[in-house]
Amino acid sequence: MVAASRGSDRTLPVKPGVIRFEINESRIVANREDQPLPDGARCIQAAQWLESTRTEQNEVRRARAHAFGNALLHGTWMLLPRRVRRAYKGDIVFDATFVIAPAPAKGRTRRKPEAGKPRPEYGSSDPGANWYTRKGNHDGSQSTARADTRYNRTRDMSEWGRELDTGVTYGADVPVIVLAMTLHSPGKDLASSVMSCIDTLHDYELPVGHFVADRAYLPGTKPNELALPLRARGYRLVFDYKRDELGQQASHAGALLIEGRWYSPGMPPLLREASADYFLRQEGDPRRIDEKTYRERIKQREAYLLHRKERADADGFQRLQCPAVGASAITRCPYREPHPKAVDRPLTRLLPVMLPNPRPQVCNQQTITVLPSAGAKYEQEYPYRTKSWQAQYTPGRQSVESMNNSLKHGAHMPINVPHLRPRRGWIAQLISLATMVVATNTRKIIEWLKGQIGVSSISSAPVERADRRDLSSGWTTDPNAPPGIPEAA
Repeated sequence: MVAASRGSDRTLPVKPGVIRFEINESRIVANREDQPLPDGARCIQAAQWLESTRTEQNEVRRARAHAFGNALLHGTWMLLPRRVRRAYKGDIVFDATFVIAPAPAKGRTRRKPEAGKPRPEYGSSDPGANWYTRKGNHDGSQSTARADTRYNRTRDMSEWGRELDTGVTYGADVPVIVLAMTLHSPGKDLASSVMSCIDTLHDYELPVGHFVADRAYLPGTKPNELALPLRARGYRLVFDYKRDELGQQASHAGALLIEGRWYSPGMPPLLREASADYFLRQEGDPRRIDEKTYRERIKQREAYLLHRKERADADGFQRLQCPAVGASAITRCPYREPHPKAVDRPLTRLLPVMLPNPRPQVCNQQTITVLPSAGAKYEQEYPYRTKSWQAQYTPGRQSVESMNNSLKHGAHMPINVPHLRPRRGWIAQLISLATMVVATNTRKIIEWLKGQIGVSSISSAPVERADRRDLSSGWTTDPNAPPGIPEAA
């Protein structure tokens, strides 16, 4: 079989498999391209083109393309043994990693400019991409606060491309792989991209567990776009806060939302401001505390934590109980009569000077109903910086960063090298990236299974065959066994 080369009369031999791939790829692109580009276009009015792509039909194509890519990823999930898939608890962590576009942000004509006029500039031949900017910590050398010296980025970044959102597994019982992904313009559509992945996982009937993400997702998005829909689907949220979000974040019926959980209004100010005193105070400030003191104060907050009577209902309403009420009370409050079973137990005492006056609703009732909108932006599953919080947030973030490193590792199939995915356009980039992620998933699954059964690569750890006499050493012969073969004289 032969095919004519473009721009000449020569014919080149082409394998049938190549022809079939090109035909199938054309069909895939035609049904899933939400931002079609004219063939060979270089000079494009980007604003006009973007406006023309915002149609209902293109939205359907975009969803179809993401479903296609996620179906490929689900195929790698099905490579795992059934016992591994059943052991998965549904814990997932989301993050976005930047991928450079194959086309530059701007171009210049080769034609000689007119006298006295600058050389004209063209827009990118891949206008669906956008600028990705990450600002570093410009004033970190002037600040001694831990929030500046430990947790801020120190490098600026500004490049042309897209962001790849990935939902990654984490936990001791499963390998770290990508379960779902979306591709979008940097810094945009974060909430809708995550919910698209979550709905995909629901369609494949995967379990629901913890949801871990960085601060761009939670609490960076609007609660009605991400936090509330995730809670409605049963996910338990675990995330971090920015420096200006530490301490008290909301209140309802007298209860205080402090760093994600509801507490009694009788909590002392030292405990309320523990995170600010640890992360934000400068060296030399008398209110600055060390790590040991910070851990102790976080531990002391437990005495003021409102107990959950039951999990939130289908509408998001939840019932919370004062820690000084009932047989399981852990606090003794002047506003409450102690339960007979709690009288002889050591309890944390609340001084009258710590309590609000007049009494709020939380002090007059045994339980209060918290609306789903109250503190929806900041509320999470576990008290901030406790061992329970660390047990989910730390391995989750480590897993997704490890996966990002694997995806971009130059020894395998790095997604951040644009020359390996040269075709411009959103759908072409999505198909290329999905293929690369599938390859990375497969490689990580194989390595994980090797570790589970103790098999190593032959080149690195050759397996020695056990001697037959060693395997049968210590065995006894059955009296009714047939006679053995006599040895040769």
